[in-house]
Amino acid sequence: SRWVATESVWSSSELDKCAMVYEWGEEERGPDKRANQIYGMQVGADATLRTLQMHKARPYVAEKQADRVSVAYLSRAPQKFAEGLASGSTVVQLNTLEAISKWLVSAPKNKAVQVEAGAVELVTQLVTHADVAVRERATKVLAQLLTVYQGIQRGIACGVVPAILEAIEDPSAAARRNAHSTLQLIGQYPEGVDALVAAGAVTKLVAICDSAGKGVEAQSLHSLKFCLRSGVGLQEALLANGVNVMVANIAKQAALEESPEANAPLLQGYLAVLTLLTCPDEAKEEAIEAGAVPLLVDLLKHREGVVRTAATGGIISVCVSVRGKKEAFELGAADILIALLFARERAALMLAVRAVGMLAECKREVMSTPLDGAFRATFDKALPQLLQVPHPINGS
Repeated sequence: SRWVATESVWSSSELDKCAMVYEWGEEERGPDKRANQIYGMQVGADATLRTLQMHKARPYVAEKQADRVSVAYLSRAPQKFAEGLASGSTVVQLNTLEAISKWLVSAPKNKAVQVEAGAVELVTQLVTHADVAVRERATKVLAQLLTVYQGIQRGIACGVVPAILEAIEDPSAAARRNAHSTLQLIGQYPEGVDALVAAGAVTKLVAICDSAGKGVEAQSLHSLKFCLRSGVGLQEALLANGVNVMVANIAKQAALEESPEANAPLLQGYLAVLTLLTCPDEAKEEAIEAGAVPLLVDLLKHREGVVRTAATGGIISVCVSVRGKKEAFELGAADILIALLFARERAALMLAVRAVGMLAECKREVMSTPLDGAFRATFDKALPQLLQVPHPINGS
């Protein structure tokens, strides 16, 4: 409101008319603040709309699930999470593990902070918990913590490897999957591979692959490949009869013709492990004695390209000796490999060229033998196709 000032002496009638004037602006006070409007008891839809207009508030926003934690917890979150993990309540531990998982995803730096707060030691104790839900979440959080090098160091120091080796045989598929992810993270570092080999991971993984009553998962084979990076691990796998186990499983999987696409990852894993195991010469001879060459040649005709590529790598590793080359040639491996020179995949093409060249090295052994004519006819067909291969292969 404002007063209207008068500069001259007005009459009483004029003063009565304009003694005091109030100006109410819509922008200043709003319709709900004007004292000269009295609505009385309001009823009906119009009154309801007017009431909503008078008591406006921000629109309701439905809460969405997000993998983030409130900023208010950032300063004290590591200590609070550690207290929750150390509590003996299963419900509290479950909620804490779920909150830690979201918090670790929200920012990469949170992983190092949580590791410094002692989370690796506490979560490792929960990997072998009696409750299956706790084990599943604990293995998941442990895999997240070990994505940083500080977590790897803490894990190796606090004995996380024995707990993980126990978790890879957990009845829960989720716990096994998370445990294998953790094991593979540890196997990315030389000290991690040494810790795995020292804890007996190679022998246990080979035993899992040899278990006829259990369904072997591709994750187990992938974890075994990390352990074979060490010379000690390779020797332990050979002592555990790893070559014969892989050949037997390849034969078993190759005989399953019901779903070739479904068993392709397993076949690829077995072939990759066999390729790594047959680095020593004695292992190559052991694989040939076990009947690996006919299986590898037969898998060159598999429907899936990944299996054909893995089988080509297996032939390159196993058939280095004269005996292996002659056996592979007699089984028709050269003709199949020449057909694979039309492959579009760079890895498959490189392996096929190398395998063809390796089989061609047995020329001296087949000269003046019944195989001499077949050898010349086979590799004469390969020359035109080899000339069409880009040189160098890795060029455009």
